[in-house]
Amino acid sequence: MRIQVFTFFILLSSFCFAQSKLTGFVREQNTGTKISGVIVRSNGASNSIESNSSGDFILKFQESKPGKNIIVRAEKDSWELVNEKEMSTLIPENPDEKPFKIILCKAGTLAKAKSKYYETFEQNLQKELDKQKALNKGNEKKIASLEQDFARLQNQLNNVADEYSRIDLSDASEKDLKAIELFKEGKYDEFITLKKSMVTEAQVDKAIKSKAEATKIIANNDSTINLYLKSQKDIANTLVLQFKFEEAEKTYENIVAKDTTNFVNTFDFAYFLRQQNQHDKAIRNYQRALKLAKGEVETAMTQNNLGNLYKAKNDYPAALNAYGEALEIRERLAKTNPDTYEPDVAVTQINLGALYQAKYDYPAALNAYGKAHEIYDRLAKINPAKYEPNLALIQNNLGELYRAKNNYPAALNAYGKALEIKERLAKTNPDTYEPDVAMTQNNLGNLYQAKNDYPAALNAFGKALEIYERLSKTNPDTYEPDLAMIQNNLGSLYKDKNDYPAAIKLQEKIVEQYRSLDSTSHKNLAYDLGASLSNLAWYYLFDKQFSAAENAAREALDPTKYSKTEDYDKKIEWANTNLALALLFQGKYTEAEKIYLALKDKPYNNATYKETFFADLNELEKAGITHPDFVKIRDILKKQ
Repeated sequence: MRIQVFTFFILLSSFCFAQSKLTGFVREQNTGTKISGVIVRSNGASNSIESNSSGDFILKFQESKPGKNIIVRAEKDSWELVNEKEMSTLIPENPDEKPFKIILCKAGTLAKAKSKYYETFEQNLQKELDKQKALNKGNEKKIASLEQDFARLQNQLNNVADEYSRIDLSDASEKDLKAIELFKEGKYDEFITLKKSMVTEAQVDKAIKSKAEATKIIANNDSTINLYLKSQKDIANTLVLQFKFEEAEKTYENIVAKDTTNFVNTFDFAYFLRQQNQHDKAIRNYQRALKLAKGEVETAMTQNNLGNLYKAKNDYPAALNAYGEALEIRERLAKTNPDTYEPDVAVTQINLGALYQAKYDYPAALNAYGKAHEIYDRLAKINPAKYEPNLALIQNNLGELYRAKNNYPAALNAYGKALEIKERLAKTNPDTYEPDVAMTQNNLGNLYQAKNDYPAALNAFGKALEIYERLSKTNPDTYEPDLAMIQNNLGSLYKDKNDYPAAIKLQEKIVEQYRSLDSTSHKNLAYDLGASLSNLAWYYLFDKQFSAAENAAREALDPTKYSKTEDYDKKIEWANTNLALALLFQGKYTEAEKIYLALKDKPYNNATYKETFFADLNELEKAGITHPDFVKIRDILKKQ
């Protein structure tokens, strides 16, 4: 039966509001050549890592915040560390702003350089001593003092030679290189003159004064920028409430462009895009937010929402990876702070359950839902007002899972538990929970219909319809799509009862309702209309209105009323099954054959379209509707 039945299935997004990190690189002293394969580690880091082919590395700190002092270590066979005095550092607030630098040289290079520098400096010191003795000839007391100074300075030469041997000339300026040469040659007066010329005292005093003034200016500028960004975000949110989504998007783009380092604004923009079904653009902005995340909480939150997006795009491996990243962080944080982070663990477990369910991995889905349920059940005993709605959510998803497995008693039990919670909550807070009651009644209607218990299905759909009809009178923009959805499911019920005229009449009404809605207010409207048109095509087939079925299916595949979303063609592809049948019944075999051949081996509903094509032919024949070309179609479907 090629119709789209609407059920409610729930994913949870994380809302904005820790893994710290140190990014850096390893390079060779003086040449600047990046070095790969260097093992980098640090106290408190959750990982030790090898520098990659570009010499880069990232150390992650599970429980350490920016500002904590750490000591970095680096090792590679046949190499030695040059800048060991710089290995004590602080975990940075913005790790990508100034990468941490590790300098290595070939083993033995430092000792040779140090020995050479020592020899040169000792010779220069001896020359300076001889010069001073000549200037103080006859002054035995002064000469004795000079010799004592010489002995003391000789002891210091080892440290000076070591310091010079560790200088990295990779980034040295021409003046730096000249100064080093002057020092090595013992031309100390010229060395001092050159060093003073690099930055004068007057320049330093001016810089200090400018810095003080700049600090004040920066503070004022930050205040101005933050006020502007907050105002712009308030404007964007207001535009959303006015259904001016394109203007809101432009406003968000402006906000993000004005401050490219702000995690919250980038995250909020991605969340907005997700709500507008702009999945690819939302993913790009969440990925930017990941780079801006300042801690594990923000990282996990972003990964959770990326998982939702990947799932919506049917990219299950990417979704599983994103959820896994979020869950690893949240479970670890929950071990030391369960009150704060256990609810977040439950959120990601619910989303994992939904993902596994979409992959038809029901044991894994049940396991994930079970873990989320255990958390919420425990928390609801302490704070029922906050966590009982989450228990109802899990029961709803469990009902969908059991229904998909044809375990109707378990599905009925789960839906019943969800309904009991929602009806109880709706008594004290109807505005919030009556729509949830209608949602569960709709799902119960689908369950009873699957069981062929049509009176119970009609009763459940009727209760949902009553709620949505009442709500749509006061808030049509929000609830008319839900009203159309319930009517769509009622149409499916009439069809199963072989009341084709009633099903067609109701479905035609639904199509007109969708056509009358404002697409700027409902981003899924194109698909909802397309699915309803394809459902109408299916009902026309059973009423032998084959030309009308073709027209409805073609409009579903190529809508003229609303613009397609980026994933529309993929989502509505199933409407081709009804188009092929409509063509076949009208003697347009060649056109129908093209569709069957193009789709028969493509994945669909945990199988391929081939299985669906066979099921459609069987169902039509069961209703007494057939065609001589059915035999030919079955033959081409059987061929490999």
